[in-house]
Amino acid sequence: MRSTKFMALAGVILAASFGSRAGDGDDSPKIALRFHTQPNKRVKAATMRFGMSLPGLKNPNRPKEDKKLTEDPQGLTSTVCLKIDGEEILFGYAPGEWKEKEGKLPGGMRSVWQLPGKKLVITQAVTVGKGSQTFAVDTCHIRYTIENRDDEAHQVGLRFLLDTYIGTNDGAPFIIPGEKELCQTMKEFKGEQVPDFAQALESLDFKKPGVIAHINFKVGGGVESPGRVAFTSWPDPLLKVAGADAWMTKWKVPIVSIQDSMDAAAVLYWDEKEIPAGGKRALGFTYGLGNFSANAAGNLGLILAGNFQDGSDVTVLALVKDAKAKETLTLHLTDGLARSQGAETQTVPIAMGEARVSPVTWKVRPLRAGTFAVGIESSTGAFHHQGVRINKK
Repeated sequence: MRSTKFMALAGVILAASFGSRAGDGDDSPKIALRFHTQPNKRVKAATMRFGMSLPGLKNPNRPKEDKKLTEDPQGLTSTVCLKIDGEEILFGYAPGEWKEKEGKLPGGMRSVWQLPGKKLVITQAVTVGKGSQTFAVDTCHIRYTIENRDDEAHQVGLRFLLDTYIGTNDGAPFIIPGEKELCQTMKEFKGEQVPDFAQALESLDFKKPGVIAHINFKVGGGVESPGRVAFTSWPDPLLKVAGADAWMTKWKVPIVSIQDSMDAAAVLYWDEKEIPAGGKRALGFTYGLGNFSANAAGNLGLILAGNFQDGSDVTVLALVKDAKAKETLTLHLTDGLARSQGAETQTVPIAMGEARVSPVTWKVRPLRAGTFAVGIESSTGAFHHQGVRINKK
C-alpha cells in the first residue's frame, strides 16, 4: 500500500539519496575502549574486561566525563564466565593463566587465556569497527574462540554479562523487535525466541533521544549466536537475591526487574556444548551505536536493522508515543522492497508503565540493490518516513 503522501515524499527521499550511510567517508572511531589490564582493590586479577565510552559527547551532569555505553570505564562490571565440564570459572582468574594478555589488533586488543589442566585455550578479540546500522566506526565487535587442545572432549559454555549504560542513563529500557512493549522490567529469551537485536535510547523523548545503543546478537559469518538472552538488573548485592555477587557473579545471573535497581544489564549465554578433541567454538556479538529517526511531532519513531543487502531481511521497528485506543499503523514501501513478515496494517498495542511507547514490527525483503524509502502512517494522521540504501549481496 502506498499513500499519496508517502509517494510524494518518497520521490524527494530518493532524489536526495536520503538513504546514504551516516558513516560513509568517515573512518574516525566514535567509541573509545579501555581494558582492565592490572589488578585493583575491587577486582584482584588482570581480567582484560573492557569498557566503552563516547569521546566528544560530554556528560552534562559531569562535564569532565564523556557519555558512555558501559557503566565502568574499564568494564569491571561486565564479566565473562566459562562453564567447563560443570565447573564455573571467571575469565582472567585462576586456575587459568595468560598466554598473551595485550596483543594488539587494529582498533582493539586480543587476549589469550588458557586452562592448562583442561588444555583449553580461550581467545578474546575486542575491536572497534563499522556498525551494521550506521556504517560508521562506532561498534564494538566481541569474539571468543574456544579451542580444545586436549585428546578428549570437553563440555564448554560461555556467559557474558553486559552492564549497559546508555549515555547518562543506567536504567534505560530495552527495545526488542517482535515484542508488544518495551522491556522495562525483565525478560528472558531462549533458542529461536532470541531476537536479532535489542536497542536502547538514552531518552524516550523522540525529539532528543540522545545516545542510541544497539546490541546485535546474530552477527553471522560463522560466529555462533547466543542460545539464551536475558534482560535484567545488574547483580548488585543490594538486591539481596541469590547469586547477585557484583563483579564476581558466576554463571547464573539472577533475573530481577530493572525497576528494582534502575541499573539495566543484558546477559548472553552460549550454553555448554561438547567441543571434541582438536575442535573449537567461535562465539560473538556486537555492541555500539545504532540508528533512530522520528517525525517532527515526536510521536512516531523508526528503527531499521539488518545487513542491508539484497535478499536479506531488514527489520522495520516502529515506535508510537502515547498510542490511542484502536490506533493502527500502516507500512508503506517503495518498489524494490517487499513485506516478508507482519500484516501491512497492525493495531498498535497500548503501552504499559511509565514509558508510554508502543513497538510495532515488520520484516522487509529487499528485491534488489538501490536506494528505497520506508514509511509508517498512523490512523491518527501521524506520518514518518526514512530512506534506506541496499547493497548487492
